[in-house]
Amino acid sequence: MKKKELRAYYKKERNALTHKDRIKAAQSIRNQIIKKWNFKGELISLYLPIDRLNEIDTRRIAETLGNNNIICVPVANFKNYSLTHVELNAATKLEVNQWGIPEPINGKTFSVKDITVVLVPLLISDHQGHRLGYGKGFYDRFLKQCSPETLFIGLNYFEPIEELPELNAFDIPLHFLVTPDKVIQYS
Repeated sequence: MKKKELRAYYKKERNALTHKDRIKAAQSIRNQIIKKWNFKGELISLYLPIDRLNEIDTRRIAETLGNNNIICVPVANFKNYSLTHVELNAATKLEVNQWGIPEPINGKTFSVKDITVVLVPLLISDHQGHRLGYGKGFYDRFLKQCSPETLFIGLNYFEPIEELPELNAFDIPLHFLVTPDKVIQYS
């Protein structure tokens, strides 16, 4: 399958999950993260879910990790496909943009180089850690700017497939993938 076909297939698979299954999966993914990592004092970037696309709900993950870390979330610039990272805390005001993405409208911004952990959205990944997103390249551009020590952790409902097609030099692989059932480490 080509990337376009894989995107359509995994969007359909994700939409086929019941609301109850998505809630259970998000809770399991949160538990997998807590069990695997004891983050303290990190600057963690995580996405807030686009509800209409049934993305993994990361709000409880943000609450849990926010106890011992600073959480920031991306604000998308659709003119140049870049992401700015703004702190998420109790004082943060969120607004859903025209694409359905909840974004902070106030708060401290952070340099990409200071982010130590990124929880990455995706539709599907492969056994080498390559990920398939929505195709605009926001996260590949962002991950490329991160420090070499930054940890990239993908979150997905589904297990990885054998190999993604049409890879190019802009594709940045993950270090880990967290599914409801396990944590997969890529070499």
